[in-house]
Amino acid sequence: MRSHPGGIMTTCTIEVSGRDDDSLSVRILVRGLTAAGADLRFILTRPDADNDPVLGPDGWQAEEASFEPVATDNVGGDVVLTIGAEICRYLQPGQYTLA
Repeated sequence: MRSHPGGIMTTCTIEVSGRDDDSLSVRILVRGLTAAGADLRFILTRPDADNDPVLGPDGWQAEEASFEPVATDNVGGDVVLTIGAEICRYLQPGQYTLA
């Protein structure tokens, strides 16, 4: 995770669960983020993409878009974000920035 205006810099661990496009979910452990507020939103980008680097509701796009996680949990002083199939279906193995 890189810094974003008004954001933080920390590391993330990603865990994938589910087997098909409808039930796929990803849990992202965000170390150093000590509390998740009710209005938590995030932006997902592909830092190596020349075109359409930001994930939006209909796929990769040029304009900034933010999402709410399906669930947030506070775990041992860190935060776990769960994102669902509507976002995961666009992800491929690679490097992303979460802000």
